[in-house]
Amino acid sequence: MNFVLTEKEVQRKIKHRFVVKLRYAFQTYDKFFLITDYCDGGDLRSALQRNKRFSEDQAKIYLAEIILAIEEIHKNGIIHRDIKADNILLDKDGHACITDFGLSKDGMFEKKLT
Repeated sequence: MNFVLTEKEVQRKIKHRFVVKLRYAFQTYDKFFLITDYCDGGDLRSALQRNKRFSEDQAKIYLAEIILAIEEIHKNGIIHRDIKADNILLDKDGHACITDFGLSKDGMFEKKLT
């Protein structure tokens, strides 16, 4: 259950164009539901398997979008800890959106090193 709560809290906290947006979260007696934006382009791994390879320009766009999302995640003191092609979804416009924050760690940059 901790993974689900982590996922909910991180997605509630992060508001960025290239991070899958959490719309609602609710639970029943025995289930927990997270309602997010629908990314109908599938995941990056599946897209790569279908296309065999991305053009250099497409790879640069995906990389830039992922870096912008990770930068925002880090600005909020969060480390994702599970970045992989399966956790990058493609939205209706083909943009990369990071998802699956169950292994994330929050509050990482609050303590200053001396």
